[in-house]
Amino acid sequence: MMNQEKMKNTAKALDTVFRVARKIALIALIVLAVAVVTITIIHFVNPDAIIGTGFVSLDVGSVSFEIAPENVPSNRQVLTLVWILSLFAVGCGLILYDILLRAGKILDPMKEGNPFHPSVADNIRRIGLLILILDLVQQFADFALSLYANHYIREMLPADASVMIESNFQLSLTGVLVFFILLLVSYVFRYGAQLQQLSDETL
Repeated sequence: MMNQEKMKNTAKALDTVFRVARKIALIALIVLAVAVVTITIIHFVNPDAIIGTGFVSLDVGSVSFEIAPENVPSNRQVLTLVWILSLFAVGCGLILYDILLRAGKILDPMKEGNPFHPSVADNIRRIGLLILILDLVQQFADFALSLYANHYIREMLPADASVMIESNFQLSLTGVLVFFILLLVSYVFRYGAQLQQLSDETL
């Protein structure tokens, strides 16, 4: 009974953490959307406002850009890159939000003292799949951005432009590993749910 109470209390505490995390993620997405819209409006009101002075340095994923001030891309080029990166960030943010939501659903039956509810296994497998998708999307974005940097940014700038582009893209299998681990865990909980059902029917 004591262990069950500890499980309930721990599940309630973690549920609070995930609720807060979901709110933070949602606020971050709203702030990002407002920032991108604001930058877009500023561009149309004052086309020269976005272009900064000094040496431009930008790190995005595995790619780093360093451009001399006289070769800074136009506002339209900067705005296009901002929109592309923002859409990617929103997509990843929505996947992360769904992961946090599923984690909360896993904790719901645990707060009631029923860790082997049938829905737990399904949500664990779903989280594993979402993590795999998130990892693949991030790696694809890094790879695509590397190609974009090395082939298109150079074409947008003058031939004698002073620009340094460094790419450190590395293929990772972390998402695949996490997916299979969570898949195995979901099988354990599904088996536990079946045993619990048999026990209930016997009683």
